[in-house]
Amino acid sequence: DNGLRYFLYDSGKASDPFNIRLIVHAGSVDEPVPSGIAHILEHMVFQTNAARGRSMHGEIEALGWRTGVQINAVTRETETQFMVRTRPNDALDLAGSLQFMADLVMKPALDAEDWEKERFVILEELRQTGSVVDRVSRLKKAALRTRSRYVDRPTIGTHAGISRTSIEEIRSFYQSFYRASNMTLIVSGRFDKDAARQALDQAFASAPAIPAPERDYRILPLKKGLSIDLVQDDEGSSSQVTYAFRLPMPSRVTAAGQMAYLQQYF
Repeated sequence: DNGLRYFLYDSGKASDPFNIRLIVHAGSVDEPVPSGIAHILEHMVFQTNAARGRSMHGEIEALGWRTGVQINAVTRETETQFMVRTRPNDALDLAGSLQFMADLVMKPALDAEDWEKERFVILEELRQTGSVVDRVSRLKKAALRTRSRYVDRPTIGTHAGISRTSIEEIRSFYQSFYRASNMTLIVSGRFDKDAARQALDQAFASAPAIPAPERDYRILPLKKGLSIDLVQDDEGSSSQVTYAFRLPMPSRVTAAGQMAYLQQYF
C-alpha cells in the first residue's frame, strides 16, 4: 500500500542461496547541483541506525558478515542499490535479512558527527579512483549525453561538492528520495514465497505512503543529427573520436522495445 514494488523469484533449487537487492531510484542525476550526495547517502546509511542503536557496520561485524561479500552497495547515475547475499543456515534467515535491509534504508540516524567522520573516507575514495580511464569515460559520456544532467554529475561526486555538503542537505535528499514508493525490492534464489511475502510485509509495510518524486530529467533530450567529438585527456597517450546519434526508443515492455534495447546493448 505504501508503493513499494517487489519481485519474488524462487529458483526451486535447494542448494541456492537467497539474494535481496533493494534499488532506491536516486542517483547522481537527482542531485540539484553536482555534489556526490547520492553516493554520500550510500555510505551514511551504514552509520548509526535509529532502529539498531549503533552503526550498521557494527551489526555486520556482529553477524560475522563482510562488506563486499554478504552485503554490498553501489551508486549509479539513476539509482542506488543495496544487496544482501547469504548462504543456507547463515546468521540471518530471509525474514531477518529483509528486516536488516528495511532498517538499513528506512532508519538511518544521519548524525552530523557521523558525517564529519565519513566525509574524509569519501574524499579518500575519490582520490584513489581518479584515473585517466575514468576521465576518458566521462568525456565520452559528455559527448553522448550532451545537454543533460548525466554530463556533470559523476556518481562519486566532486571534491568541492563533498567538502561543502552539509548534514542538512544529506537529510533533505534522503527525505526526497528514500521513500517506499521510490524503491524496488527483488528477492531471488531458493525460498518460500508465502513466507517471503509475510516477512516483507513485516519489514516494510510500516514505511509511510508518500508519492514517488518526479524525475523527468532522467530522460535524455533527443538531438537531431550526428554529433562527432574528439576525446582527449591531458595525461592520456591517445585520443578517441566519438559518434553520437540519439533517437526515440520503443517502450521496453513491447517486443519491439525488447529487441531495440538488446541491439543497443550489444
